[in-house]
Parts: sequence; C-alpha cells; structure tokens
Amino acid sequence: MTATSAPIYRLEISVPEHTLDAFETAFSAHVIGVSAEADVTASIWRLSGYCHALPDHDALQEGLASTAAAFEMAKPEPRINVITDTDWVTNNLLTFPPVSVGRFYVYGSHHEKSAPAGQVGIRIDAGQAFGTGTHGSTAGCLLAMDRAFQQTRPRRVLDLGCGSAILGIAAAKLLRCPVLATDIDPVAVRVARENADLNGVGPWVKTRVAVGVTAAVKNAGPFDTVIANILAGPLHQMAKPIASILAPGGTLILSGLLARESRRIENRYRAFGCRLIHRSVRDGWATLTLQRVPQ
Repeated sequence: MTATSAPIYRLEISVPEHTLDAFETAFSAHVIGVSAEADVTASIWRLSGYCHALPDHDALQEGLASTAAAFEMAKPEPRINVITDTDWVTNNLLTFPPVSVGRFYVYGSHHEKSAPAGQVGIRIDAGQAFGTGTHGSTAGCLLAMDRAFQQTRPRRVLDLGCGSAILGIAAAKLLRCPVLATDIDPVAVRVARENADLNGVGPWVKTRVAVGVTAAVKNAGPFDTVIANILAGPLHQMAKPIASILAPGGTLILSGLLARESRRIENRYRAFGCRLIHRSVRDGWATLTLQRVPQ
C-alpha cells in the first residue's frame, strides 16, 4: 500500500562561510531539517530547509535582511522548490535499512527480522517525524547514550525536541525509567506517542507539545539525563534553561550540530555549570556529552 503526500517545500539560500552560523539561526526559524553544504571552494555554503507550508514571506525576508545588514552584505534571496507527487512512504521504506548503533538496533516494520540477540530493538518507521537512526546526529546520540548508561542509571530522562522519539524510546527500553518526550510540532508528538506504544514502552514515555523548556517541563524535572538533538541556534539560545533542569551530576547529550559549531556550544554550556566529558563526530555531525558540575 502506498500513499502520496501533500507538497513539501525546500527553501535554499547561499551565504559566505563566515556568516553561516548567523544565517542558520535566522533561517531555522522558518523551516525544519536545516542542512548546510559547502560548494567546491568552500567559500560559499548552501543552507537548505523543508516545510509543509510556505513560511511568511515578510517575516522570512525581514530575518534575512537583518542578518545580512549585520555583515554589511546583500540579502540572500531564498530559492523555493516544490517537492510533490512523491510516494514518500515507499521512498522511505527503500532508503531506510536496519542500522546497528552500539547496543541499539533500529529497524522499520517493513523488515521481517527484529533485533539480533543481545541488542535492544527499536522499531521506527520513516515518516512524518524526524529520527530513524541513520542520520549522523541521531546515531551520535544513541552511541553517547549507550556509553553514558553503562556508567550511570538515570531515574528521569528528558528527550527535548523528540521528533520520532527514537532517543526517548531507546532510553526507556534500556533503563525502564520515566521519560518525557517533547516537541514543538504536534504531528511529531502524535507520532512519538504511537512509536512509544509500538515499542512497548508506552507506560514509561510521556509525550507533550512544548516550545522549549516550558513551565510544565520544569515541573517534571530535575532530570538525571537530558537529550537534545535539535539545532545549534536553539541549543545556544536555550542553554540556561536546559542547564537549569539538569540535576547536579546529571548527563547532558547535545547534537544536531555541525562539527565546526561544537566548540561554541560547549563554551556556552560551560558558562552554566556544564563540563564536557566526551565529544564525537559522525558524518560531519558532532555530539557532545556534558555533565552538570555538582555545586
């Protein structure tokens, strides 16, 4: 059985390398799934993002113009491509193979075999929410969790910006402890709920629509482990509230960062009492594991 989705829009802008961080922050406010790719000379980078509906034209133009003005340069003009009439379900099934990441084995329902002996199986179907284990940042988080959970046994975990909830489900399956999985996208939260039930950890995983660290998220803490696989811009902006909901001695796993962005994010969290204990890079994406220094 196949299904044809509504149109998806891809927006692109090209910017000089030294402005990339600033434009990524401005651009990510209007799209999802931002990626950056250098041209042949690496002096110009192409930022790409996707959305289900075209963003507000004036707001997008204003954000790009403001960022360009800070660098005394011309405003980059966004290019819009419509991706339509694509059988996304079939396409995802064909491009999402099972993947082993540390102790975790991530697979889709279209694969007949479940997890090999000795591995923790996580069934995730590629679809409306991001996170299938094949992306460098997701795999980096799973490996960081595998490493961290061999040394500590968290009693309360937060999966911030959960997408498909693959990371929260992995934590719940391995630890059998309460997990709060939040996202700003109601569709992602619905998919996360379905995935948690599908994987038999529904009683352990609570899902909630939340924009960042809301009062409800704070009230559910403090957390022994916080996992945030989002983007450099939001991670930088939310450093103080994220650090504040982490229990002293707790573990913080951050990803969604390009390797070149990791030092800036590390320094930002150090200012709020977190020290780096491990850094890894996979397919150009960095994953940071930090610990909140006990007072």
